[in-house]
Amino acid sequence: MSLTAFTLRAQPINFSHLTTNQGLSQSQISAILKDKKGFMWFGSQDGLNKYDGYTFTHYKRELDNKSSICNSYVQDLLEDKAGNLWIGTAGGLDRFNREKESFVHYPDGKLNYSINDIFQDSKKRLWIGTDQGLFLLDLESGTYKPQSPVNKEISKYSKYVSRIAEDNNGNLWIGTEKGLYKYTASTGRIVRYFKKTASTASLQADWIKELYKDSTGAIWIGTHGGGLSVYNQKNDSFRSFLHNPHDSRSIAHNDILSLMEDRNGSLWVGTENGGISVYDKGTATFTTYQNNPDDSSTLNNNSVYCLYRDNADNIWIGTYAGGVNFVPRFGKKFISYRQIANDPRSLSNNVVLSISGDPTGNKVWIGTDGGGLNLFDRKTKSFTLYKHSDKNPNSLSNSYVISVIQVAPDVLGLGYHNGGFDFFNVKTGVFEHHLPKAHDQHSLSISDVNNLFKDRDGNIWIGTWKGGLNFYNVKDKTFTHYRTDPNDETSISDDIITTVFQDDKGDIWVGTYKGLNRLDRAHKRFTHYQHDPRNKYSLSNDNVQSILRADDGNMWIGTEGGGVNYFNTAKQTFKAYTEKEGLASNIVFAIQKDRKNNLWLSTNNGLSRFDPKLETFQNFGYSDGLQGNEFRDNSSFQTADGQLFFGGVNGFSTFHPDSLQRNTFIPPVHITDFLVFNKSVSADDRNQFIHKHISETDLITLSYKESVFTFEFAALNYTVPEKNQYAYKLEGFDNGWNYIGTKRTATYTNLDPGTYTFRVKASNNDGLWNAEGASLTVVITPPYWLTWWFKTLMAVFLVGTLYGAYRLRVNRIRKLQIYLQNEVQARTSEVLKQKQELQDQALHVQLLQAKVEQQTAQQQLQESKQRFQEIAENVDEVFWIHSARPFQLLYVNAAFERVWNTTFEQVQENPFSFMQTVLPEDRSAVLAFIEQYKAGIEGELYYRLQAKDAPLRWLLIRSFTIRDEAGQALRHIGIASDVTVQKEKEFVLQKSLLREQELNQLKSQFVSTASHEFRTPLTTIQSSVELIKLYIDSPAANARTSVQKHLAVIEKQIDQFSSLLIDVLTIGQIEAGKITYIPCLEDVVALCETLIETHFSERADHRSVQLLIEGTPKWVNLDAKLMEHVLINLLSNAFKFSVNTSPILRVVFNPDNLVLQVIDTGIGIPIREQPSLFQAFHRGSNTNGIQGTGLGLVIARQFVDCHGGKLELESQEKKGTTFTVTLPLVASAPVLLENAPNAVASKITL
Repeated sequence: MSLTAFTLRAQPINFSHLTTNQGLSQSQISAILKDKKGFMWFGSQDGLNKYDGYTFTHYKRELDNKSSICNSYVQDLLEDKAGNLWIGTAGGLDRFNREKESFVHYPDGKLNYSINDIFQDSKKRLWIGTDQGLFLLDLESGTYKPQSPVNKEISKYSKYVSRIAEDNNGNLWIGTEKGLYKYTASTGRIVRYFKKTASTASLQADWIKELYKDSTGAIWIGTHGGGLSVYNQKNDSFRSFLHNPHDSRSIAHNDILSLMEDRNGSLWVGTENGGISVYDKGTATFTTYQNNPDDSSTLNNNSVYCLYRDNADNIWIGTYAGGVNFVPRFGKKFISYRQIANDPRSLSNNVVLSISGDPTGNKVWIGTDGGGLNLFDRKTKSFTLYKHSDKNPNSLSNSYVISVIQVAPDVLGLGYHNGGFDFFNVKTGVFEHHLPKAHDQHSLSISDVNNLFKDRDGNIWIGTWKGGLNFYNVKDKTFTHYRTDPNDETSISDDIITTVFQDDKGDIWVGTYKGLNRLDRAHKRFTHYQHDPRNKYSLSNDNVQSILRADDGNMWIGTEGGGVNYFNTAKQTFKAYTEKEGLASNIVFAIQKDRKNNLWLSTNNGLSRFDPKLETFQNFGYSDGLQGNEFRDNSSFQTADGQLFFGGVNGFSTFHPDSLQRNTFIPPVHITDFLVFNKSVSADDRNQFIHKHISETDLITLSYKESVFTFEFAALNYTVPEKNQYAYKLEGFDNGWNYIGTKRTATYTNLDPGTYTFRVKASNNDGLWNAEGASLTVVITPPYWLTWWFKTLMAVFLVGTLYGAYRLRVNRIRKLQIYLQNEVQARTSEVLKQKQELQDQALHVQLLQAKVEQQTAQQQLQESKQRFQEIAENVDEVFWIHSARPFQLLYVNAAFERVWNTTFEQVQENPFSFMQTVLPEDRSAVLAFIEQYKAGIEGELYYRLQAKDAPLRWLLIRSFTIRDEAGQALRHIGIASDVTVQKEKEFVLQKSLLREQELNQLKSQFVSTASHEFRTPLTTIQSSVELIKLYIDSPAANARTSVQKHLAVIEKQIDQFSSLLIDVLTIGQIEAGKITYIPCLEDVVALCETLIETHFSERADHRSVQLLIEGTPKWVNLDAKLMEHVLINLLSNAFKFSVNTSPILRVVFNPDNLVLQVIDTGIGIPIREQPSLFQAFHRGSNTNGIQGTGLGLVIARQFVDCHGGKLELESQEKKGTTFTVTLPLVASAPVLLENAPNAVASKITL
């Protein structure tokens, strides 16, 4: 037994990293700050960085921009109590203007001091520590005020002020390169502290690198070379903590760079080259976290320049060359173990195939893919490794452990890929191997074991790959096999066994690649449950992978491709939950149930938690701490105290469901960018869309020309920010919220002029929403011709024009009146004389004019009516009009009679006469539509009608209503269209889609089958070669027989592999058009006899082919190679699908053709599947367990087509099948002729 034990010291903290690869401007981070809005700021050696959880914004010195930062080397950051952001650089002090995204320099950019520290005291005064001493910033004048007493004192040793702090008494503590000073500003008293030789109560170094006041008011001092010190106010002394290389619980290094207190009161100490030491005040010990190059979850650089704790209790770490390290308060939800390169203490292999526990509950067994068996101690986090050894027979059968179960308190059951199964006594270390034995029906059926299951009686059920189900009786140590039998419908549905389960009644349930099976042990019969596309309550997918008991005694069934199914055993119904309902993936590998009855499902895309009562899912992925998103078949386990384990392709993950922490931080939401025509807009752009940075803006004004604009937004939650969720709406345009998942942009186009309000809300990674979110107003200005002033101007212009015309008309009338008065006076007598005559003439003219207008109106009405009738009578659609009150048919066009075979008069007599042609099942819908039509409800309806001796037709009827100004119905209008052609096209398209789906399923089935068919002979060859190697060292007399036996096995498997490969290659040649057809005259009888003798004369079951010859034999022009392939395939199928009888090959020579028939009395082919039999990859539903790829008949038909012939079949299920090949006789001669021609008649390449 190969055994190695390692103790793995778990890393309790996982560090994530932000580096230049994620967009950070530079890797040396000197200062970190989270501002009042929630944005993170990082000061680096090459600029200031703003971070929103997704992207970085860089601020660097620009020589041609006076408003840029004064120096790119940022050394300190501070947000004062008024919300101003201050930046200390190597070249001066700046204040950041958030609205303009610019920097204001102090004092006016004249003093280029190096700013080491910015500090605001309890009186809101800003103190500046520089390389030239201590200064107080005058906010009103923007100037520095030198602190002469302090500077005078410290300049005796060094002007360099590194850090500033304030104690609870209001004293300032000032750190320098040459000591520590306590300054009482009210009295001007200064006290210097420095290193005293041989004194443990003084500082241990003079160079002060960090000062920090903790929650108790204690002042902590970090020094260069003197470790960490804390000031004791009572006796005015210091307690120091120094590195002890012999004590792992001491501080990691004596060069201290940064300090911070976490929410538990522990002090984090950042060192130079020593990582982080966390001081526990209760135990007075340090825990150190350092970089491990082989573990990406550790601190990535051991020089920690700054430490920062934000308002969500997240911890941010600035390093010398590793950028920013991040430790969230609500960190990884799951603990994962994986193989770490160059670390023999870690897991032996990342692909975890099986997991099981031991009776103590403290240890877990882990089976891996090539890494052997690992024993994991939950308390010590240690691994003990068991591996296969060729030199030690008392070791694992091999290192591919697919299944692990507890058989007895000290005994494990181990299932292997191509290694049988073992009983392993963990107490004695003894392995008992079980492998198949040739010619022994009571041994294991095959060496490839998929899974193991112990029933209530203590017996073992063994699921194999292509070896069926094996039952092992532990008392008499015998095996019982359950194999699929195509001739027995009560046999198990498939020989690939994926899982075994025992229900409350004691029944055994078996999962296979062809459905779920229940075993009747008394009669050894199986009941099958499989997917039926016509039954929505059937199993959703036949690839059953896992089974779990439900609370009510029913079952949960996990499938590969159909999600998880709830099986009601009483009703015999299945209900599927898939990706549509929220499941992470439809491929479910394993299922466990926690103490709150939630299901945990490992899938191909992470881990899903399912609440059966609410029918809701919550999904977790790699970013939550899982080993990866892909898990492995049945690789899961639950301990007695409820801890869950799931194995995957990159290790295993474990957790207590009750201990999962939910992120309670509600993130602020901000609009972070605004784009017009996909170009970002800033406050200093010429277009002046916004006057402040978008995050500071509450109003945007756009013209109608800016027709495409986009908002970008961010929820400032930094714990797994990629899982933050978003929703937005534009009030005035959107009717409700648009929930867009993790997408962070919203785009609008071609909005009407007006005022809108854009709102966005978001949740954190655990779905906790900030309902208030962020908002701003958007104003779209109209074009000038739609503005109020333009409309007013046009109204004034129109009124003025009308008034001018009126005045002109009045003036003309007045002039005319004067002229008429003169004329009247001159011709008064003549007017009086002709008055009566003129009146008569005027009356006559009026009458004539009225008559002409009446005739014109009648003519226009007649023309309009004629045009309407011409249109209505010549369209294909039926058109009719009803009056509303009373409801009465006014008009119907001629198409009515053609469509419904009835007349206008018949409809008036019986309005429902047309219903005689409507299909009975559609009549209720048509009558309901008529009632809606009468009520003035507009709509449409598809229905079918069929006149006597006429084909079925589809009609689409639509209704419209004409209303008056009060909204009352005046007219009801209906239109009917014949949409039969459209419907037929839809049916054809649906049928084509279904056919395409069937073909895709067949191809997938072929790929799955072929891949395992390739693997099996190769595995057998490999095993035989290894055995031959063992026999080589044995005496020649003993080894020769065994070697020859295994060489025969190899030869047989190579033949099987070659046959399968030839079929695959032949299909490829057919699809590529590269099959060569070379016919010549052949003796058909001799061809058949030779074929039978060569391929079917020495069968193990002593069956042979019966050859029947009818008619006069002739030489036939054919390609012998292709025709041999056809006959071999048909005869091989006849043998495979019949058990006790011999197939018949019947050869019939007719005057015009040659007929070859292969006849068997086997299982037959279901009638519904016969049309699909010659399609690639198709296999009959009753061929369970019989080898094949579904390609042979496709190849045979192609070869027969080359001869211009036909391949046909007749079959009846359970009675037999006849395949008939008919070839035309192009040229022939009697068989008895000598020297028969054998020249090539033609050569055709397909």
